[in-house]
Amino acid sequence: MKKNKENYSRSANRISPWVIAAERVSKVVFRLEGDPYSGTCFAVSCAETRNTPGHVFMFATAYHVVKNRKPGSLLRLTSSDETIVVDSTTSDISVVPPSLPEYDIALVFVKSSDPLIPRDHLLPLLDYEYYPPRGAELGWLGYPIVAWPQLCFFRGSLSGYLPAPPAYLIDGVSINGVSGGPAFNQDGVIFAAVQSYIPNCIAGNITLPGLMGAVPISDLSRWMTRNLKTIDLPSAT
Repeated sequence: MKKNKENYSRSANRISPWVIAAERVSKVVFRLEGDPYSGTCFAVSCAETRNTPGHVFMFATAYHVVKNRKPGSLLRLTSSDETIVVDSTTSDISVVPPSLPEYDIALVFVKSSDPLIPRDHLLPLLDYEYYPPRGAELGWLGYPIVAWPQLCFFRGSLSGYLPAPPAYLIDGVSINGVSGGPAFNQDGVIFAAVQSYIPNCIAGNITLPGLMGAVPISDLSRWMTRNLKTIDLPSAT
């Protein structure tokens, strides 16, 4: 596997921009595990704690991934390269639900004495005043149950929008476990968090290929702009 990767890397003229983007984004993607759920999350911000030495990291995920978490139950985050593992037994981890219940996006705050992610690995979030056009290519990363615990890459096109609550409709698939993963463009700008797969039901249990729904990250970006000053994250980006 390693040899094939090295041979592929030598042929720079054959490397797709998506290969580079997926590698870059994977550095902020974590496997999210708890009771009774599993999914994907990704880092969106970090800061130093104010009163004691340490760091606070903010991760985004789909709210339905953590909505039914049992009080006091284990919550574990594992980096894509398996080198970083933090859980609620050794670190202070809290979940902040969306400001409005219809928004399927939540924040996971992790306080750690160690710098889990270099600040320069954090990726830009799509500005909350901008929505990508129909036809825009998007890639996304996540941990599908069918390949657990492997991180997988997917790609599709933006097909359309849902107005309320706002969601992107993407010509692609979302498998259990991928929920909460980042959707991004070839420049590594994060557009959305994967929400769910919307099947095309025609009769009873008969379905045809449908669309993937994703929550615009612009809504989270707006929330961060308006509210981070009220949270103990003085130098958060």
